[in-house]
Amino acid sequence: MIAIFKLYKFSTIMKHLYFNMKIKIFLITLIFGTIISWGQGLKTEGQKIINSQGEEVLLRGMGLGGWMLMEGYMMQSSEVADTQHEFRNRLVDLIGEDITDEFFDTWLSNHVTKKDIDSLEKWGFNSVRLPMHYNLFTLPIEDEPVTGENTWLNKGFTMVDNLLDWCESNNMYLILDLHAAPGGQGTNAAISDYDDTKPSLWQSQENKNKTVALWRKLAERYKDEPWIGGYDLLNEVNGDHVTGPQLKQFYIEITNAIREVDTNHILFIEGHDWANNFTGLTPTWDDNMVYSFHKYWSKNDVGSIQWVLDLREQHNVPLWMGEAGENSNVWFTEAITLFEDNNIGWSWWPMKRVETIVGPYSIEFTDGYKNILEYWKGNASKPSVNDAFVAIMELANNTNSTNCDHQKDVPDAMIRQVATDASIPYSTHTIPGVVYMSDFDLGKNGLAYYDQDFANYSLSTGSFQAWNDGWVYRNDAVDIQKSNDNVNNNGYHIGFVKKDEWMNYTVAINETGKYKAGVRLAAQSNGGEFHLAIDGEEVTTTQTVNATGGWETFDTFEVIDILLEQGTHVLTFRFDSEGEFNLSSIEFTKTGEISSVDFNALNGHTVTANSIELVVNQSLLESSLSNSKDLFELVVNGIEESIASISFDSNNNRSIVINTDKTLVYTDNIEVSYNGTIINSEGGKTLEPFSNLEIRNTLTPLFIIPGTIEVEDYVDMEGLGVETTEDDGGGHNIGYTDAGDYADYIIYSGSSSNYNVDFRFAGFDAGEIGLYLVDESSNESELVKITTPQTGGWQTWQTVSGTVNIPQGIHRLRLKILAGGFNMNWMKFEELVGNDDSDGDGILNENDDCPNTDAGATVDSNGCAIFTLPIDNFTIGAYGESCPGKENGKIEVATQEAHNYKMTLIGGGLSISRFFTVGITLGGITPGTYDVCITVDGEEFEQCFTLEIAEGFEFSGKSSVSGKKALIEIEKGTAPFIVFINGNEVLETMFNNFEIDVNHGDLLEVKTSIACEGKLESKIDLFKTITSYPNPSEGEFMIAIPSDIRTVEAEVYNVFGQLVKKGDYDVNSGKILMNLSNNPNGIYLMKLYLDEPVTLKLIKE
Repeated sequence: MIAIFKLYKFSTIMKHLYFNMKIKIFLITLIFGTIISWGQGLKTEGQKIINSQGEEVLLRGMGLGGWMLMEGYMMQSSEVADTQHEFRNRLVDLIGEDITDEFFDTWLSNHVTKKDIDSLEKWGFNSVRLPMHYNLFTLPIEDEPVTGENTWLNKGFTMVDNLLDWCESNNMYLILDLHAAPGGQGTNAAISDYDDTKPSLWQSQENKNKTVALWRKLAERYKDEPWIGGYDLLNEVNGDHVTGPQLKQFYIEITNAIREVDTNHILFIEGHDWANNFTGLTPTWDDNMVYSFHKYWSKNDVGSIQWVLDLREQHNVPLWMGEAGENSNVWFTEAITLFEDNNIGWSWWPMKRVETIVGPYSIEFTDGYKNILEYWKGNASKPSVNDAFVAIMELANNTNSTNCDHQKDVPDAMIRQVATDASIPYSTHTIPGVVYMSDFDLGKNGLAYYDQDFANYSLSTGSFQAWNDGWVYRNDAVDIQKSNDNVNNNGYHIGFVKKDEWMNYTVAINETGKYKAGVRLAAQSNGGEFHLAIDGEEVTTTQTVNATGGWETFDTFEVIDILLEQGTHVLTFRFDSEGEFNLSSIEFTKTGEISSVDFNALNGHTVTANSIELVVNQSLLESSLSNSKDLFELVVNGIEESIASISFDSNNNRSIVINTDKTLVYTDNIEVSYNGTIINSEGGKTLEPFSNLEIRNTLTPLFIIPGTIEVEDYVDMEGLGVETTEDDGGGHNIGYTDAGDYADYIIYSGSSSNYNVDFRFAGFDAGEIGLYLVDESSNESELVKITTPQTGGWQTWQTVSGTVNIPQGIHRLRLKILAGGFNMNWMKFEELVGNDDSDGDGILNENDDCPNTDAGATVDSNGCAIFTLPIDNFTIGAYGESCPGKENGKIEVATQEAHNYKMTLIGGGLSISRFFTVGITLGGITPGTYDVCITVDGEEFEQCFTLEIAEGFEFSGKSSVSGKKALIEIEKGTAPFIVFINGNEVLETMFNNFEIDVNHGDLLEVKTSIACEGKLESKIDLFKTITSYPNPSEGEFMIAIPSDIRTVEAEVYNVFGQLVKKGDYDVNSGKILMNLSNNPNGIYLMKLYLDEPVTLKLIKE
């Protein structure tokens, strides 16, 4: 009998009999109770959610918003009926109570069906969140026949029963969410159906009692259901009717009622203020509880959720992101990746609503329903009862997913794109044939397509940003509009295009050959440009679009002689200029064979800062590129630049790679010419010469951090000048700095990280700069302030450093002059070691064998959870010999935590063990390599270190002179270092590199703290460093004089030894001016009569 019974789901039989056969159910429960198991039921364990097998479960869910509870924005009725009760009241006034009931019954029976749950499981979801309206389960308090009593309604429970059946058949969890509690739990009326003419949940004890009783009733009914994932007690409490502590007390009342009948299921606890304020809601009060937060319209970096990660850590409780959505696919993929990277399950919102692109389904916004709304707004006459009935029932039936527009791009972005960067076809495209431009491939922005406006981060930026400006068809960032094109039209076209945006299409080319493309486009004005590519290689020249007569006036733009090869390929359509046009479709028609087309250059684009890819229309014969370098000409910004080499791209057999030593930047105008006859195609044709082929500059204007920013390469600037620099590496620097000046740079930080920043300065005065991040509202967030050094010259350069924290993503970085009087060359960002730790366990990802360790767990050196100590528990010092032959090295160990430690030292002929609790010192150790291993008594713990006891050494280093400063670089020596000038101590420092002011003829001595190491000694000769600039020059030469003298005697001789100039020259600001403008071009020798004569070579040209 038991074997036969197992063919049926026990819970289904129980529910079928529930109301009519209570006694029989009780007996069945007694008889068969032993066969009920908890199955896959969920519970918490520390910071994890696990199933009954102890396996961690990451919830990936969809919210069924709009089914049991209508919200105005989801119904397109916010202006006239923002809440469900307002919507119902208006319908009753229009069509009567009975027809209104019929509408709601039809709505409820269609909006969510088993097919929907089957689809969610197929797409990759493992849970659903059901937003419940209490009025499907019990009467409002004002309708109760007996005050204080609860009348239970079958409808809501039956709907949950059915939904649970559908979930269980798909091995999916159902989380019950009380979205509209009795009276409404928030003053934001639509989300809880709050009626401000009646007492809210918080203003009525009867409403509170009914809420508690409802949860007890639900828990009692589903206590043994393993596919109930848990109870989300109240959705998005908001308003001033309740405080955090009061909310906690009410949560505890609900908890106590549930635990009287159900000790199995998780309780999901949302914060106040739309789920995100947990003030007064800590610590936890139940051992099977999860904190649930919501996230909308903010940046998707760790900083945006750090507050809730800290909450998890502080209270050792799991997290669940219970609601997010209403954004672009880009935002969806970003956010879900963020959650899953931080071990947080999630549920999305919503599965469907009236006319939307943000969900998997869009309910048609019919004309009949629009007419009803217009009547309610006062803009149309009242429809007849029959017309209104037909329209409203059409809407109800259209909620069935069979009648909805299925937007497959949305679940793809939420599930597949989180796991892979691969793109897949949106639809089937065959050539010859028509490619609909709105059907670009499914995938991430930058991989399947590229659009500059891709998500709404308004809570972070302060301003709304649309992604698909046309708001139809797809939720990707490409702008799609409804189209009236009467040729090859699927109902949509691409619009609102910007330069460098593009779309990819996976296409099946049936025949190799020559094709023409009939591009259907509409343009208001001339100037739009585009090109086509196959598998990343251009197959057309850049095409220029002329006006067609308007944005909706489509015409066929024909592109000929496109050579295509049979097979599956990726077609790219790229917009090459700021000129806008709308784009509907492309029809490809075969017109001939490849052999009928000449061998021509098509197009070209930058690849790196030092290479250009030139694309030809046929496969290259690689060997014919030999000795072709001198046949090409590269012109950048009107200046011919040298070509380092010509190479063949083995991955793109139609590409010639031109390599140059010239560093190209994104602002360069680049042209290439070819005048030769030696380059051939594999088919034996000769490449036709060409002149001034414009190369598309695709270099990004972003500075990638970590990296170096040349400060003259700003995107915006106020008040600064640029000049040639004499610093190492050449180039330019900014100067003429005054307080209030600034320069902006667009940067990209690949992660939220701390960076060390080296700043390169020169100048006579101490100035000050600040670095700031600037948001879209021009608000500045300070990163760091730096005081600039006094280097003694406008081209005497010195590096100083600071530390900043930059969030992951694209930012506007502002360099702001707070106090001027200096030059600046560059900023160099280097990531501080230790930032790349995705699970926050203190072990870098590259060394982490367990990269998903639970937050708060202790881990070993491989990142796996075991007993451990703080990562900086041990401070190990290894001290070498003080001097050669002393054999007095030592090892010191100090700890943060006191334990019974055992240290074992092996090496140098020693093998000894010592015990200690907080620290130990071992002395008299000879130079060599030693292994030190530390264990903890009673624990499975061992940490080993390899230490080097260095041999004693003699002091070594070097000094150099720049201006009137000596730069000392210590290579070996024991700090502190003491500096003497002419026998007088002038400095003591711990730094290995430092500067000191000197005069010509000074005796410089540097000693260490250990006398036997020796000393550095140098006689200062300032005159050896004298140089002139610019040199060569058209006549005027500046010579820096490292001396306090006011005049210098100088003579200038030509190459024949003839004296051409002699005199005493004034020294101004440490420089003299030698003017040879009236002398012939050539080489001159200049002799300066200082303490010792100095001779310089000057080149006039």
